[in-house]
Amino acid sequence: MQEYVLVDSKSISVSISVEIYQRSEGKIWHYSAYTEGESITLSSIEFTSAIEVLYEGVNFETDTTEQQ
Repeated sequence: MQEYVLVDSKSISVSISVEIYQRSEGKIWHYSAYTEGESITLSSIEFTSAIEVLYEGVNFETDTTEQQ
């Protein structure tokens, strides 16, 4: 594994966010955080995308039981 991505699905009301861990030489992992308006790049699969595309088609529901 060279890279992995964590997509935040809980805090959409504040802002969208994505975290990427990319392995460099040996066992060292580099952490990068991205927010709305930025693009991510996954070098291992030659993929680049705006963060908003990762959230496209996702409907976030609010928990109504917390509000009652």
